Amino acid sequence: MNVFGTLAIIAVLVAGIVLLFFRQTRGLGAALALLAIAFVWAAHDRYAGPSQAYESLPLGASESDLAKVAGFSSRITDGSEWVEAGVRRIPEELIPGCVREYWYNYFFLPDAVSFCFDRHGKLIHKGRYSSW
Repeated sequence: MNVFGTLAIIAVLVAGIVLLFFRQTRGLGAALALLAIAFVWAAHDRYAGPSQAYESLPLGASESDLAKVAGFSSRITDGSEWVEAGVRRIPEELIPGCVREYWYNYFFLPDAVSFCFDRHGKLIHKGRYSSW
């Protein structure tokens, strides 16, 4: 979750709406409001693919199958990190056989999905993490 980014989008949207009430600033207000709405739409749309992949990809799927459905992942680890980047999993939390893990985080909510692949590039585990 990106708290500062979410607050910034809300501020831009509110500023845009306020500026719509004044004749001299209507153009700027409309532009700001539309920019905020477009960003929210794009952020939500970017998370739709990973959510669909989580629901539809069976275990044994390939990394290319994931890329086709979910798109680009901004974070790929060796399976030893937790939801938060840089935070290591304790030994009991490690997924046996996981050598590559693709992470997809939602911009507005504390929600993420991950996909673990073995050394043969086959999906062996998928997880959804919410409100960690």
